[in-house]
Amino acid sequence: ESIQDYKRVMKTICGSLSNCDKVKLGDLFTTRKGKIGASKVIPGEFPVISIGLGKTHNEQTDDGEILAITHVYSGGFGSSGARVHYHNGPCALTSLMLRLIPSSETTLAKYVYYVLNSLIPTINVSCGKGLANKTLDAHKFLDMSIPVPSIEVQQRVTERLDILHNHVVSLKEAEMILTETMQPCLSGYLSTGTIGSESAITCAQNTEESEDDVGAAVDEDG
Repeated sequence: ESIQDYKRVMKTICGSLSNCDKVKLGDLFTTRKGKIGASKVIPGEFPVISIGLGKTHNEQTDDGEILAITHVYSGGFGSSGARVHYHNGPCALTSLMLRLIPSSETTLAKYVYYVLNSLIPTINVSCGKGLANKTLDAHKFLDMSIPVPSIEVQQRVTERLDILHNHVVSLKEAEMILTETMQPCLSGYLSTGTIGSESAITCAQNTEESEDDVGAAVDEDG
């Protein structure tokens, strides 16, 4: 199917969402803070769900379909903002995250994941409190309403967005492979080849350090 085919299908699905019931998140979920401090992660076999991804922990804290949103925002909304994570299987959820626990069977976790991701700008503006490291105001967040169509429609939306998401991931992976392949060839001609690689590494290191700093601050605050 082409992009135009996806646009047409998604337009039809979105039209059905505009006519369905809107339900407050608080009527659909309760929340629970993650159990481990972000700065106390010990490398192991279980993926860590936190501000950033890619780390592992030696103990499992959660299992099943995990839907979680950042509880603390590194550097404030201007740089990071809210992030929503979906994971299916055993994992370790840090105290920087709030897990959304279903209180009814009217929604699919993956569907809500996609809906919340589309609402990130609204969440950033309306549900944050604090100055430096902003915190999610859980009461305001749970007071937000989302469209809740039938499970069948939710499944259709999720399947289509999964396909588009996989296409995007494939394109990003292809771009990464192309960049890694071409940079060594061009480094002798373009000085930005080497500089770009160093900048990317520095950026990744800064991201990890930022999360550790926030995690340590949260751990100290309890």
